[in-house]
Amino acid sequence: FDALSVSNRKRHVLAVEGAKAAETRARRVAKVLEELAG
Repeated sequence: FDALSVSNRKRHVLAVEGAKAAETRARRVAKVLEELAG
């Protein structure tokens, strides 16, 4: 995560924070982690 540019970090954080439902937030966190893993 630290290796990402500021704009990419912000994109991931806003995607997760923008989710209202817990299930949606969990899905988005999983997706971000999957993308970061490569």
